[in-house]
Amino acid sequence: MELLGLIWIVSWIATIIISSKKGEGCIAVLSGFLFGPIALIIAIVGKGNKNKCPYCQELVDKKALICPHCRSDLIKNKLPT
Repeated sequence: MELLGLIWIVSWIATIIISSKKGEGCIAVLSGFLFGPIALIIAIVGKGNKNKCPYCQELVDKKALICPHCRSDLIKNKLPT
């Protein structure tokens, strides 16, 4: 039983770390706590709230109008959602 709890906690922490790098919000904390290893798999496979800038290839929020890294206009080349 203690091993299951340890796996759950490690999955929860890993889900938070991976999801935060992908731009997910508080939902990662809640889903990681509730679903443990399943949420970890979803966090690894999921795309998140960010896309790559077509110019500098950095991750940019889907709603961004200008890339914060290279200052390119993203409206001309609308990023796929």
